[in-house]
Amino acid sequence: MAALVERLAFSAARFIATLEVHGVPGDTQQVGRHGRNWRYRTALAVALVSLAAAGAAGADDAWVSGKVSLNLRRGPGTQYKIIGKVTAEDHVEVLDSKEGWRQVLTDRERKGWIPAGYLVGTAPASVRLGAAEEKLAGVERELAASRAEAQAETQRLRELAASLARQNRDISSRDEDQRTRIERLQTANREMQTALRWREWLVGAGILAVGMITGALLGRSGRKRGSRIRL
Repeated sequence: MAALVERLAFSAARFIATLEVHGVPGDTQQVGRHGRNWRYRTALAVALVSLAAAGAAGADDAWVSGKVSLNLRRGPGTQYKIIGKVTAEDHVEVLDSKEGWRQVLTDRERKGWIPAGYLVGTAPASVRLGAAEEKLAGVERELAASRAEAQAETQRLRELAASLARQNRDISSRDEDQRTRIERLQTANREMQTALRWREWLVGAGILAVGMITGALLGRSGRKRGSRIRL
């Protein structure tokens, strides 16, 4: 049906494209006559395309029934020339009907007439089965594509999880190193504080000892002077 409309539209477009206005300079009447003729032909071509589209839109789908091979004829009758064949289960579009004959358009873009009694409006089982198998194959392809996409996404998530695990291990290792360094610094600090205390104690003890020695010496010196005065 769509192919028929396309062919008719293409023919009309070619018809419009071939229209020419042949005017004679100075002859305004002739130019006007040709202009009206061009507009009339254009309108006629557009009307033909519209009628063809409307007729094609009303075409019905049908299938050749039984196990037969039918002659496709140029007109509605056996006296017309055979222009092709249609076989059982072939799909056609019914374009016109006349005196027990149907004008059809085949899937091979051949148009002709066949007897009306060999057409049915329901697709045969084999055609329906083929359509179902094709639909099932399409679903399987979509399912396979979805499965492949899911596998790719799963692989990506696994790689991301592995990368995060490595980063976590690196961070944990750095934390452990930092804790070790902190503990070493704390130990060194304690050792330094202990050493400072010992130094303070030693200095204090030294000062005390010096004081005691100085006091003792001063005491002896005072006693010696006192004894000389009494004499």
